[in-house]
Amino acid sequence: ATGQAFGASTHFADGQQFQNGETYDFSGSSMGFGAGTNFGDARTFGAGANFTGAQTFVGANTFGDNVKFGDGQTFSAAQTFGAGANFTGNTDFATGQAFGASTHFADGQQFPSGEDYTFTGSSMGFGDGTNFGKARSFGTGANFTGAQTFVGANTFGDNVKFGAGQTFSAAQTFGTGANFTGNTDFSTGQSFGASTHFANGQQFQVGETYDFTGSSMGFGSGTTFGDPRTFGAGANFTGAQTFVGANTFGNNVKFGA
Repeated sequence: ATGQAFGASTHFADGQQFQNGETYDFSGSSMGFGAGTNFGDARTFGAGANFTGAQTFVGANTFGDNVKFGDGQTFSAAQTFGAGANFTGNTDFATGQAFGASTHFADGQQFPSGEDYTFTGSSMGFGDGTNFGKARSFGTGANFTGAQTFVGANTFGDNVKFGAGQTFSAAQTFGTGANFTGNTDFSTGQSFGASTHFANGQQFQVGETYDFTGSSMGFGSGTTFGDPRTFGAGANFTGAQTFVGANTFGNNVKFGA
């Protein structure tokens, strides 16, 4: 009946139908909804809800923190997501969608080029093979697992982590503390923020320019710099590097054995 409230950890079967025009209270924590549930109207859901498979959400719903969504979900309007949402498969979001801190996206997520999204929440996680469609802005602490398809000149917050094999087609705006965990193909003209860390074996290309003047950068063993470079104060070169020609080093630089 309309007006029904449900307790925490309630579980609903696949294909459950909630009627348009009736009210239900889904604000209890950790509820489970089976595949193919139809919610009838826009609803509000509590923290930790688990939606198995694709659901029929209607309009603009509100979700608590740490909610988990199944593969193949489609949203017809921008939703209100809490922190820690986990999208376990490729999801079709509406343009204008904002995401909370610590949101996680599955491998292979596709964001269409003609739609706008807000990724400025902190500590978001993006699975391997995500395609961002166009240039985006990302918040602090984002974690990009594996290689992504970034388009154009993107903006990244501080302490962002990138996976091995990443390629950038244009110069990016990186914050401080970026961590490149594998060999990365940067565009010429790229500047790096203070405390950037590069993986062992990083290859910087002959004939391309890079700005390494930020302080306290870290370079992994076996880095090849391609051309003479200028380095900022406090750079740390772990192990042997391949320097080319006459380089310039700032104060308090550390060299490996």
